[in-house]
Amino acid sequence: MDINANTSNLVFQNLLAEFDKGVQAAEPIMDSLWEQVPSTSNANVYSWLKHIPGFKEWFKGQPRVIRNVESTQFTVANRKFEDTISISTDEVEDNQLGQYNGIAKGMGSEGMLLKDELTAELLNGAFTTALTYDGLTICNAAHKAGLSTINNAATAALSSTSFETAIATIENYKYKADKYSEAKPLTKMMKLTLIVPPALRPTAENIVNVQRLASGADNYLYKRADLLVCPYFSNATQWFLVNIGAPNKPFFIQERKKLEFRELNPQNSDQSLMFDEFIYAGKCRLAALPTHFWLIYGSTGV
Repeated sequence: MDINANTSNLVFQNLLAEFDKGVQAAEPIMDSLWEQVPSTSNANVYSWLKHIPGFKEWFKGQPRVIRNVESTQFTVANRKFEDTISISTDEVEDNQLGQYNGIAKGMGSEGMLLKDELTAELLNGAFTTALTYDGLTICNAAHKAGLSTINNAATAALSSTSFETAIATIENYKYKADKYSEAKPLTKMMKLTLIVPPALRPTAENIVNVQRLASGADNYLYKRADLLVCPYFSNATQWFLVNIGAPNKPFFIQERKKLEFRELNPQNSDQSLMFDEFIYAGKCRLAALPTHFWLIYGSTGV
């Protein structure tokens, strides 16, 4: 291919088409865990309600009871991500562009799967670094919902028994919003997903996907939760049970700038002249955050 004023744009259009193919082909596996929310600045501020008082019976002749609802400021900054490739003008001249089609397609897929990676990053740090709006780690024994303490952290290895415990724990979360309130359940709607690393797949399969046990008895835990095997987990023993049936998902993805593919230099740019190459890049801005800690139950497995 001869290098001329239109060469860079021709290469860009070809790579952009492959990039878009990658975007369309990408299939996130964790999208049931998160809800996408808009972002219009460098950070989102979430004034999460620390508790919801709920309705109380109101009798004729009684005045309303005005209850103060505490809120907290949870600021989540957007993060910028990029993936950039360079193509030598020699390769363009020698018609060696075919090898870059797969690269551009992969860039598109990787960009779309970034939301999965960010969600998994929060779960990877659920016991150590990833914080919720109350300043505590996602899985912690000291969370507060109103006047109630919520413990969503465990240490048991994954088994039928520990899985049952996890279900019972989520089902029985209750909160007393304030002194005017009766204790109410936090879990009013429930649809569960069991999330495990690849190393725990066989154990998890036996717990929720096997209908009949080796003994011949029915498996009463069969289909009590959907199974999600997460390849992004960095710990081989950690596992989580999450409730995706509540009005809010366990995680939000705030997207400031959608994934895009750009040509960073025209034909006669300094980059092209000095380094004899063309530059093409993907870019996006977004962040992930946990919502309500009582939607997530986690165990270190040790």
